Order: sequence, then C-alpha cells, then structure tokens
Amino acid sequence: MNEQYKGAVVNFFAFKKQNVPLDEEGFWTDNYFALGYLDSLEFFQFILFLEQHLGIEIDIGHIIETSPSSFMTLYSAIFGVIDV
Repeated sequence: MNEQYKGAVVNFFAFKKQNVPLDEEGFWTDNYFALGYLDSLEFFQFILFLEQHLGIEIDIGHIIETSPSSFMTLYSAIFGVIDV
C-alpha cells in the first residue's frame, strides 16, 4: 500500500473522530465490517472520501464485484495490485 492511500485512511478516521488501532497490522488486513470500523453506509462514504482525497475515480461496480473486506484488499481492488 502506498503512503497516500494510508494517509487517506488515517484522515478518514480522524475526520470521524474514531479511535482505531492504525499502527496494528491487523487493522489493515482484518475485516473492517466485522471489527466495526465501517458499516455499509460508512463504506460508501469512505469510497467517496478516497476519491476526493486521492483525486481518482473509483469504479464502484468493480468494488462491489470484488467485495473487499479489509483496507489492504480494498487497496488491491482500487489500484489493481495483487501483492500488497
């Protein structure tokens, strides 16, 4: 994962004023829904936030098809990176 993406994730949770364990490896690899970091509405808000913060357009149809469940798998789905 690149630093710009990680920074966007950090900024999203800072904006929400939600304390999350950003420095723990599991935060990036574990299921963000199961751990309560995001719910379905917040997920779409997060996608919009990423678009604005990173200055990119995210293919939401592709994201829904791939069903990423962690910040690492979402990064892969957005940027087409297999080995992150």
